[in-house]
Amino acid sequence: MKDMANKGSHAEITAGLGKYLELMEQSLAVFVDGVRNYLHRDSAALGGNILSMAKLENDAATLARELEMTLYRRTSNPSVRGDTLRLLEYMSRIILTLNNNLFQFEIERPSIPSELNSDFIKLTDLSSQAVANIIPAAKAYFHSPETTQGKVRRIYFYQKETDRQAKDLKRRVFHDMISLKLSEKVHLRYFALHIEELAALAVKVADQLSVMSIRQQSASLSFKWLKNIFRGHRTEDGVITLPKEGDMSNREFELRLTAKYPRLTAQERKLATLLRLEFNTRQIAGVLNISEKSVEVERHRLRGKMGLERHQNLTDFIKNI
Repeated sequence: MKDMANKGSHAEITAGLGKYLELMEQSLAVFVDGVRNYLHRDSAALGGNILSMAKLENDAATLARELEMTLYRRTSNPSVRGDTLRLLEYMSRIILTLNNNLFQFEIERPSIPSELNSDFIKLTDLSSQAVANIIPAAKAYFHSPETTQGKVRRIYFYQKETDRQAKDLKRRVFHDMISLKLSEKVHLRYFALHIEELAALAVKVADQLSVMSIRQQSASLSFKWLKNIFRGHRTEDGVITLPKEGDMSNREFELRLTAKYPRLTAQERKLATLLRLEFNTRQIAGVLNISEKSVEVERHRLRGKMGLERHQNLTDFIKNI
């Protein structure tokens, strides 16, 4: 988000996303309450939940459109804009799914045996926790990106717990509840999948936040890495002169490199950076503290991951990323 056109636009967009996260948090609370009301046969309370959810979904859709317009008007970096729009899209899917799933309970009215209430409540709580942990993870990215990965891990944890609980619930329905008809069992499985879907959508947000934080950190740390590794470093060719940070345009390069080739290792990203700066094999070997033969092996692997043909020059290709 540091690549916004100016501090004002950064603050405006961050504030808008903060409001969107609040709407998602409120929608999640209404959904959880709605599922409990359905299980306890409180149709009047469920009707209130559905009305509240519809309003929240409408407010979220309006805010999302405003944020999209602001991002297109106020962001100068297309990569940052694309990442933020993708994040917003995934969060929008969650709110829409919360709304749709609650409506499905009211429309289809699945017959859920009371002995399964605790199973469905546990499944709902676990799946909702996966969604709830998006909020601190997203806030961490926009305010302290280096802490994002720790927050994101909570989302993955609750998704796995949701998956485990969903399997236990389905196993109980199909193996233990012999009095139920097959159609009833399938219907129960269908609604378990609805609830489970929320955790799966939360993981998409987690994946996006992870990618965004890695891109931002790799971009900001790349020049620091070069500066530290080159300081006073000598090779057989003499002292390596570090280019000026502004001349390298290294941040943009790292963002593009990571976005286009997310499977590259840290060593491969370093090699790509050195090749872009036109360091020769001997210099690269000295900087990376590996043999010249190992440099050639690394170059070959990098070519493979980038999908280069035999006639393509690796250095020229990297310069055009």
